[in-house]
Amino acid sequence: MSEYYNPYEEVPQPEPAVEPDDAPAQRKPRAQAKSKPKARAKRNDVRETIVDGRVRMFAGIVVLLLAAYCLIAALSALLHAGADQAALQYNSLGQIVRSGREVANAAGPAGARIGNVMLTRTLGLGSFVIIYYMVMIGLKLVGKSKVRFWPLTLKCLVLAVAVSIIVGLVSFNYDGPVRFGGEHGYYVNRWLIDMASPVGAICVSIALLALVIIIFLTQINEAIAAWRRFNEKRRAARLARQAAERERREKSALARPLTEAEPEQPQ
Repeated sequence: MSEYYNPYEEVPQPEPAVEPDDAPAQRKPRAQAKSKPKARAKRNDVRETIVDGRVRMFAGIVVLLLAAYCLIAALSALLHAGADQAALQYNSLGQIVRSGREVANAAGPAGARIGNVMLTRTLGLGSFVIIYYMVMIGLKLVGKSKVRFWPLTLKCLVLAVAVSIIVGLVSFNYDGPVRFGGEHGYYVNRWLIDMASPVGAICVSIALLALVIIIFLTQINEAIAAWRRFNEKRRAARLARQAAERERREKSALARPLTEAEPEQPQ
């Protein structure tokens, strides 16, 4: 046989070994598969901690206390804004504290700063809507309210902005220590007046008022119905008192003994 190599000659390939059917299948390593359940369990632990009732109740109590503090600060700033205006305008919070200067705000220097930010620097009276929003969120967290988060957020946001712009237009020429519409309402109305005259600003305020009425139409109808029920109860109670008083007078008149006729005076 010649040792000459023929490249076109087929070389016989060895037949693959056939494994028996009862041979155990080789298992692939599960190094990556083991790490996934651990990560999933860790995420579940974090989720359970967040949605835990005790954590939600603590967060709700904190939000309610913060809302109460902001309400006191805002109301006090509304009443004593002129007394604290100079201190807040020319001094920082740290400077006020270090100087030992007393502020008229019932919530202290921090409350005076918060009240100034809420009533003058931002939304003015619309900031009270934000306080209401915080109260409702706190009640939801402690389980005392069943409001839905996103509808409540949208409604409160629209109402706060609308109150700021409408009140800012009404008090546009008011020169006092507090801008009732806040700087937001003042500068928005100033831009509207410069761009579209006072008529345009009034039209925007009317449109915002109509939007608020449409959004809160259900609540407005419920409030009107509740007011009517309250008036009907008052009217029914008043009629019941009048009937009882009339019956008492009739009984007292019947129970009174007949008086004897007086003798005639001699002429």
